[in-house]
Amino acid sequence: MKLSARKTDSDETFLHRCHRRRKRDGTYQIQLDGKPVKTPLENVLTTPWQPLADAVIQEWDAQEGKIDPRTMPMTQLLNVEIDMARPGKKRSEIEAEVLKFIESDLVCYEADHPEKLRACQLKAWEPVRQIFEEETGVRLNVTRHISFAEQPKAIKEAGNTFVKELPPSKFTAFQALVAPLGSFLIAKAYVEGHITKDEACEAAMVDEIYQADDWGEDEEVVSKREALKKELASVGRYLELSQ
Repeated sequence: MKLSARKTDSDETFLHRCHRRRKRDGTYQIQLDGKPVKTPLENVLTTPWQPLADAVIQEWDAQEGKIDPRTMPMTQLLNVEIDMARPGKKRSEIEAEVLKFIESDLVCYEADHPEKLRACQLKAWEPVRQIFEEETGVRLNVTRHISFAEQPKAIKEAGNTFVKELPPSKFTAFQALVAPLGSFLIAKAYVEGHITKDEACEAAMVDEIYQADDWGEDEEVVSKREALKKELASVGRYLELSQ
């Protein structure tokens, strides 16, 4: 959906045109020029969390000229959360997609050499693996070979239980990170508060960081790292505001 709104005549901004209206059911409806803002699937943009509603309004008020969704992470995540629930099948489809990552998770594929890289991987990945194994009682199959390492059936069952039990806001945050991090387990550890933004980024990019330390910083790697940290920070803020 192309986001649009009427500009002010004076300075071509949307300042203070967006506001929230509390409804009788305790939710906050986001409105622009007195009209409800809609999600890409044409659902009304609402939330039960006042801090999140205020953050969404701030994003809209900060827009100048053409609206840029890339500068509105709280709005985009809230869009996803609402649209996943209507219709209900949407979430189950996303659950199936993220569960694919646990079957060949990044943290289960260690390098055979050099030892320095293996040490970096162990430092970044072992805490993530340990958290999962302690919580589920299931041992991950870790390999140092390129070939696919099949995981025990209980691993996917544990992952399935985890995603099914996540409340909407937390699942929204989780599913937003699995693909960028390339790991179900790193995303899980981050949204549960076991690891920090920097630790999650290091775990996801341990190979690239090792290469940069060895051969010098690469602009593409620096850009990727900063973008990932920004995404992690946005998701972390969404979680803080959704409670």
